[in-house]
Amino acid sequence: MSKITNLVTNDANRFDRNIGFITYAIIAPVQILIVTGALWFYVGPISLSVPFLLSLLVPFQGWIGKKFGKFRLAAATQTDSRVQVVNEIISGIKLIKMSTWEKLFLRKADLVRK
Repeated sequence: MSKITNLVTNDANRFDRNIGFITYAIIAPVQILIVTGALWFYVGPISLSVPFLLSLLVPFQGWIGKKFGKFRLAAATQTDSRVQVVNEIISGIKLIKMSTWEKLFLRKADLVRK
């Protein structure tokens, strides 16, 4: 249940934010072709260096994406553990109140939040 909650709160928001950038994946190659053609007209064959340099940056962007993916995975794992503890506390709140264990579970929640 906590993984579903985490998916809805984190991943859906990220998907919603980034959906607008899909059009750039279609437009960018067309723009590169148009700019290279215009540069060819004005500058000559040296204009082919622009798409060549852009193609050299693709592996670098992939490497950076993998690094960010590792950071996101670590953050998601931490969030999953926090959500799980809070869900356990919420589901057992009646028992906690009847047994006067508030301070114990408050400390447990504080430890997970740090």
